[in-house]
Parts: sequence; structure tokens; C-alpha cells
Amino acid sequence: MIRERLGQLLLDAGLVTSSQLEEGLCVQRQRGGRLGTVLVELQVLSEEDLLQVLSQQYGVPVFPEFDSSCDSTLTHTVSASLAVSRGVVPVQRVGSRLTVAMVDPSDVSLLDELAFQSGYQVVPVVASWGNIQQRIRLLYGSDVLPHSSGLGPTSVSFPDSSESQEIAQKELAPGSFSLLSSGEFESLCQKASASLPVTHSSSSQDAHASDSAPIVELVDRIISPAIQDGVSDIHLEPFERSVRVRFRLDGVLYSVMTYPLSLRNAMVSRLKILAHLNIAERRIPQDGRFSYHHPQKGPLDIRVSILPCFHGEKVVLRLLDRSGFSLPLSSLGFEESDLTVLTQAMDKPDGMILVTGPTGSGKTTTLYAALNLLNTPGVNIVTVEDPVEYQLTGVIKSMCVRKLAWGLLMSFAPCFGKIQIF
Repeated sequence: MIRERLGQLLLDAGLVTSSQLEEGLCVQRQRGGRLGTVLVELQVLSEEDLLQVLSQQYGVPVFPEFDSSCDSTLTHTVSASLAVSRGVVPVQRVGSRLTVAMVDPSDVSLLDELAFQSGYQVVPVVASWGNIQQRIRLLYGSDVLPHSSGLGPTSVSFPDSSESQEIAQKELAPGSFSLLSSGEFESLCQKASASLPVTHSSSSQDAHASDSAPIVELVDRIISPAIQDGVSDIHLEPFERSVRVRFRLDGVLYSVMTYPLSLRNAMVSRLKILAHLNIAERRIPQDGRFSYHHPQKGPLDIRVSILPCFHGEKVVLRLLDRSGFSLPLSSLGFEESDLTVLTQAMDKPDGMILVTGPTGSGKTTTLYAALNLLNTPGVNIVTVEDPVEYQLTGVIKSMCVRKLAWGLLMSFAPCFGKIQIF
């Protein structure tokens, strides 16, 4: 648990001066990252002193130098890609407890992810990035680390084909994505950071920053490749040091890039402006939508969901291809026998058809294809949706989910014996 801010602890310990701390904070505001790492890079603080202060701040021990022996079975508890990208490495396993050395022991989301993946109770200790790199080489091999080691995981990173096959499989979908190269994206991020005001404390400054050309281009360079590759969702997830971008393809999320934390608010504000949301509100969830025209794919609807989190606002963009809901049922890949059962059920005057499945499995496409088949001038159709995903001519859309859905459920109660399952 954090007892006191790192800057104040460093001042109280006499490890930095007020001017040095202010310089570090200024650099942190400009490019993002962790304050301690910035101060070490500026050579005003040693890595050993930083570790001791972090140990005091978070109440976790400092892990000493790693020895040359290691348990190879620990590689199954933490993947190589996660170790490299997040600065974490397994140290030892005793019973149901797994000790991991971390660059940032305050990363609660990472601790939760490790506990979920490994099935163990995770106990963090703090260690330098240099020591963690040595441990990663020992456990996973030296080829899993990128050529530039630095003082921690990079603020702008791409899964690289030169890295190990395991990282490529974990981070990228088969065939990769139509993204900018690492150098081009990093250059664009630097231009976007340079275009920002020194501070973003007011909503007017956020709006001004989000309208700058590099920010507009950066948002476009994330959305356009996702549409090109048939991605269903884009996740922008803020963490303490950076913002991670993940694409959902065929129901699976893939990490594709990260960008500096300094661009977080401007990127969110740009998306809020497109979706006609309140850029000054950051404490409650917001939902909106906007239209996007892709040169090859044509017009799409993009649904925007924003959720306040510990390190900022998480954004999820649902990409809705307008051509998808106009497909005939026969082109969706149904077996002939299943298609016959479905169309016969749709012809009945009463009853219920349940369409279930995970994200990206085609539930919405199936439902809209069915609605298109039923949508004739002689039929009255009212849908219950929250949120409404597609606009369909001739179909009334209602968002009064609770009352209307309950009323419809009660009206269908006598027909529950006629539910079709196939």
C-alpha cells in the first residue's frame, strides 16, 4: 500500500533537491513514464537508492542480486512476453505462493493477471530492471529481450518479428496487423506529444489538444488498420507508465502497441468529441457513437464505451460494419438442417429464438440478418437494445430495456414450451 508519494519520500530522505524533483516531474509530464525511472535517467538518483525508497513506499522487500541457479518450471507461471513487456519475472514458488520480482510493485492489474494466469497467490518484491533482465535471460533465453535494454519496458513498443516465436504468437494474430512500423508510430507519438500544452488540467485545454493534427492522425492510424484487418473491437487501456492498445480479432484480444501516458487525455478527448460526449466528465462511464469512412471498407459505425479506471479512462471501440447486418441468413455458414429449423421457427406467430455465443461469434449479425428477412411492410417490428448497434429502416429501436424487456418476457411466458434450440 502506498503510504506517501515518491517525490516527497525522496525529498524527506535528502536524495533529491526540490529543483531536481521539479525537473523530473516536468520531463515526466512531457513524455510519461515513472518518476523514479525518469530521475535515474537524469542521473540525479541512483538505482539502488530508488529501490530502497520504492520498498518503503509500497511496503515490499527489495530482491537482492539473482544467483545463477533457477527453476525452469517457473517459466510456465509467467510468459516470456509478459515478463519482457511488463517488467516482471518469477523468483520462487513455495506451496501456493509465487514470488515475483517487479519493476513496479504498485501495478495491481498486473498482479491480478499473474494470479489468474498462474493460479498461485502472487507475492511481489521490487527489483531493478537490470536485475530483472538478467533473470529473464536466464529463464527464457537472451533472444527474448529487445536490443535496447534501457531502464525499463519501453513507452512505445511493438511486438517485433525478431523476438522469440513465443512472443510473436502471444502478441500478434496470425498474419499480423496492418499497422505502422515501430519507428513511424514512435515518430508520430513524439509529434503528438510536442503538440500538447504543458498541462491538461482543464477541459478546454483537452479539447484544444485533441484537435491538433498529430492527435487526429494518431487516432486515425489506430482505427483505420483495425478496420482493414476485420477487427471487431479496439481497447485503449491506461496503466501507470503507458496506454496499451489491443485489437479483438475472432474473439481473441491481441496487444499491438503502446503509446506514452502523456497522450492519454488528448486521445480520449478526441474520441469523446467524435462521439459527442462530455470531455469534462471523467468520473462516470459514458457511451456514444460516431461514423467513420474507410477508403476500402466504406462507411462504418463505431460505438464508444468509456469507463473510469485507476490510471485514467479506458476506451473500448466496437467497429460495426454496416454491410454485415444486410447479409442473407444463407450466407452466414449455417448447416442446411440448422438453417431450415431457424427459418421455420421465424415463420411461427409466437415463440422465442435464443442466439448466444462469445464476443465476435456473430450474434448481432445473425439477429440482423433474421430481422432483414422479417422486415416487410406488413410486419411491425420493435427491438429492445441497449445500446443500439445498427439503424435498420422499418424497424423501431427501443432502449427502455428494463420495463419493455420484462413486459415482453411476460408476454412470451406462455410460449416457453415452444423455444427452439439448435
